[in-house]
Amino acid sequence: MNEMESIESRIALLPKGSITKKVIQGKDRYYLQWREGDKVRNRYVKEAELPELSAQIAERKGLQQRLVELQVASVQRSLMVSEGAQSSAEFLMGSFAAERRASYSVAPYESQDRMVNFFLSLGLGFCLEARARQLPVNGTDLSVDWVFYNRMLHCHVLVNLKDGKFRKTDLDQLGTCVKHYRDKVMQPGDNPPVGILLTTSRGPKMVEFATSVAKSDFASVYKPKLPTRHQLLDFMEKSDLLKGERV
Repeated sequence: MNEMESIESRIALLPKGSITKKVIQGKDRYYLQWREGDKVRNRYVKEAELPELSAQIAERKGLQQRLVELQVASVQRSLMVSEGAQSSAEFLMGSFAAERRASYSVAPYESQDRMVNFFLSLGLGFCLEARARQLPVNGTDLSVDWVFYNRMLHCHVLVNLKDGKFRKTDLDQLGTCVKHYRDKVMQPGDNPPVGILLTTSRGPKMVEFATSVAKSDFASVYKPKLPTRHQLLDFMEKSDLLKGERV
């Protein structure tokens, strides 16, 4: 078991959430508070439990930060190898040119490091879980380029990058993958997953989201912990992924 696997195993054993204090009838009462789906849960904590519980929560946060550092370091090492052969932009565009079929992503495994590094460097709690994941849905394998787990949102974030203009069928496919994760992968304590669809041709729908939550919840809970449309377009611009005239 490598260090990242060891850290992930340890994190799974530690409590989620944070400790809050309430004053009830003039006395301090402590609660462990965490989120399950759309609901916030509370558990009363005896004062004698506080030192150990506080230490476990602090350990979890430290391990999560260490996990992100290891993931970023891994991506940076991969970037150094790929850039030794050719520039990142040339590598990306050369790889994408070979992936034109609408049923597949435009991001092959070897060219995903730059996008991964972008998400991990945002400081929004993204942890890489999988690349180029195939999901068996209704007898058909659907593709997801990147699967992240956001430790601040406590949910999976599925990202697809498609070559060309926005197509509703691509967003519908990503929505199906989001529902698959909600129904088959989501664990107790997780929030519903969300999807991000990026397209390389300039237009009003270069960045679209696929969700299974109410619009109000998405706006208030999810959006503050997700990259903005501007950040995503700026990254794609710098990576030479966008085609056509600027909008």
